[in-house]
Amino acid sequence: MTRYFYILLLVTLPFTYSYGQGESKPKFKDRIYFGGNVGLNLGTITFIDVSPLVGYKLSDKYSVGSSFTYQYYKDKQFDVSGNVLGGSVFNRYNATDELFIWGEYQLLSYSGLNSTFSENENPRNTVPYLWLGGGYSQRISGRASIFVTILYDVIDNIESRISNPQIRGGIAVGI
Repeated sequence: MTRYFYILLLVTLPFTYSYGQGESKPKFKDRIYFGGNVGLNLGTITFIDVSPLVGYKLSDKYSVGSSFTYQYYKDKQFDVSGNVLGGSVFNRYNATDELFIWGEYQLLSYSGLNSTFSENENPRNTVPYLWLGGGYSQRISGRASIFVTILYDVIDNIESRISNPQIRGGIAVGI
């Protein structure tokens, strides 16, 4: 009986050891990444855009996240100004190391943008967008990459102020 125990121990011990040495799951902070857009145009037309993004890698190929958008617009020539507030949630699937598929639901709220109406006649207008598309990402360091994304709004709301397709570009940096 003791002999069978030692044989069983010798046979199973290498398997137990190999299972114990598998790849460890990445830490929470290693799965988080940041990105977004910052834009500034000054002159007759002033445009300011701040749109930070945070994502979480559920696996090596799939991530989810959200973003916030604030934009300010002023045209001195036509005395037009306004702002945009909004947010979105997104999914990203990395088909290869460079190519990815993107899906995003975005809600933007517009105000101002028309000088002929008084404050009460020009209320804030909220518009939904459902962006579907894909993009290309190129790693520039161990934790940073540049990307370009081409998206199409499948809702195509009549109130939309963004034309199809939308082309985005930026830098994503992991912490």
